[in-house]
Amino acid sequence: MKLKTLKEKIKVHKKKSVAIAIVAFTIMVLATSAIAHNMLVVAATGNIDNLKWNLHLKPNMPEIEIAQIMHEMTHQKVVSEDDQKWGAIPMCNDTIMQVYNYIWKSNYPKEDKDYYLAILDKWKQGDFSNVVSDHNEIWTEEGGTVGYAVGRATPQQEAQFVLVHFGLHWPTFHTLPL
Repeated sequence: MKLKTLKEKIKVHKKKSVAIAIVAFTIMVLATSAIAHNMLVVAATGNIDNLKWNLHLKPNMPEIEIAQIMHEMTHQKVVSEDDQKWGAIPMCNDTIMQVYNYIWKSNYPKEDKDYYLAILDKWKQGDFSNVVSDHNEIWTEEGGTVGYAVGRATPQQEAQFVLVHFGLHWPTFHTLPL
């Protein structure tokens, strides 16, 4: 009698374990789909609310280093002809403002300063309509040979880029006009 009771308890325990596993799997699927939705929201809007990303900008950085940072920021938003993108920095309010403020305070030549600030002004407003030409102009200045941008990333491509390069641990997303 005791053996039968023990077998019954094991059966009940196994059933509970299976039920717990099914519930856990369902929660994981729902969470993943919510995360995927949020990733598409960030791709469509172009900005990640409250993300903090320290660029570690140092005093008197050469202009080419700041250009490289802006170049890597555009990778989130563009598609390259050869599917090559080297480097990734998130295109978010925090990084845009760090670069903007750095250039604003810099001693770069006025013409260069105005050029970069004009690009960053658009980005601050959520306007990425010229991000392909922004990328290619900076890329050309740097002497780029691989990774010429041929178009804007789709929301799905941008979401995938964000997922691969920056992970899923980002905070709430908000919408800005494109």
